[in-house]
Amino acid sequence: MKKILLITYFFPPSNFAGSYRLASFARYFNKFGYYPVVVTRQAPENAADFRVMAGNCGSDIIFEKNEGFEVYYLPYKANLRDRIYAKYGDNKYVYIRRLLSFFELLLQAVTPFAMPYANLYSFSKNYLKYNNDIKLIIASGKPFQLFLFAYLLSKKYIIPWVADYRDEWNCRYINNNLRINLNEKILFRFESFLERKWTKNLLFAITPTEVWTEHIKNFVGKPCHVVMNGFDPEKIIINDNSKISGSKELNILYLGSLYKYQPIEIFINSIVKLLENNFKIKCVFPGILNEPENEKRILNIVDKFSNNFIIMPRISQKEVYKLMAQADLFLMVGYNEIKGWMSLKVIEYLPWHKPILLCPGNFYMEEFLKNYSLSFVCNSETEVVETLLSIIYKTDKKYEVTSADNVFIDSFKRESQAAKFCEIIDEFLEVK
Repeated sequence: MKKILLITYFFPPSNFAGSYRLASFARYFNKFGYYPVVVTRQAPENAADFRVMAGNCGSDIIFEKNEGFEVYYLPYKANLRDRIYAKYGDNKYVYIRRLLSFFELLLQAVTPFAMPYANLYSFSKNYLKYNNDIKLIIASGKPFQLFLFAYLLSKKYIIPWVADYRDEWNCRYINNNLRINLNEKILFRFESFLERKWTKNLLFAITPTEVWTEHIKNFVGKPCHVVMNGFDPEKIIINDNSKISGSKELNILYLGSLYKYQPIEIFINSIVKLLENNFKIKCVFPGILNEPENEKRILNIVDKFSNNFIIMPRISQKEVYKLMAQADLFLMVGYNEIKGWMSLKVIEYLPWHKPILLCPGNFYMEEFLKNYSLSFVCNSETEVVETLLSIIYKTDKKYEVTSADNVFIDSFKRESQAAKFCEIIDEFLEVK
């Protein structure tokens, strides 16, 4: 069994998509010949808000040994910027926090100890000093400063390392023609320099989408492979007797965050038209309440139908699964400006065997959903209305997945994606 050091900011009990991605690596790697040693920060139970994560957490190191992996949870001591944010939130002392972030940004070019989670580096450094059986280091970003930690550790102990890009980082500006102001351009230049420097001794990278793979490979000049997010089949409860019927309320679920470059207005306007014609529809948005600007985008349109749009704060994974079990239809919203963005929510939608509506479409997600027979792509209000009416009036039989659908869905089990990652590691370690 080869030991791997896995450094991550996000890990359960924090309730973020990145937490579950890294937890799946830890859980399944031992089935494929690797024993992960996880180094992460302590976090409040089910923390799903960055403001909650910004506060102090813990005072002593917690060690947890599990079947097939072990975890070191390190105390988190917030710096001044984080303490201000934790206490006052988004809208107060913004310029002070930006100034403190600026100094942190400059300092990270010369030292790994500028970040409040620098103990992840110092602990890992000390661990490697006394444990010479680690064969590989994996660092997961965001935060991308963990790549600095892995870069330095790899350099000091001559251990290869792998970068898990859960976001494109600087590639997104290059490949999506995003409009950025002067300050953002300066930041982009500076962080691009750091990214290329920190990945000089990288063995290879992984990321969740094919398009990002090409972008990252071209940007850092290193191999990059796709390892997608997955789902845990034992947590999915499928009601085979469920039937969408015009006699009941159509329950639509949108899972996750909403961004300014996602034109959800097309969908919302379509729902309002149907509600005006006395159709029974409920739209549920868990997580949007943490994003006031997006809550306003929805409520400014719905007017007297606000009770039909349930906007909720971030909730636990267990509570999310209850909502998914109750939903008739899952919603995805395309991205206008971001190429290759693969929303994590589609992987979580698939195993429930329910229709998925993408509105509006974009090329990459449309191509992906062609592999799932219960998907619909709409680019106008008229198309959305027609599609929803066809779903509402589908009373003759329930929606059913095909055998091809099942093969496609099964490939996204977390264990399958962990196996794929381990195969890539095997190949590179053998060559090395």
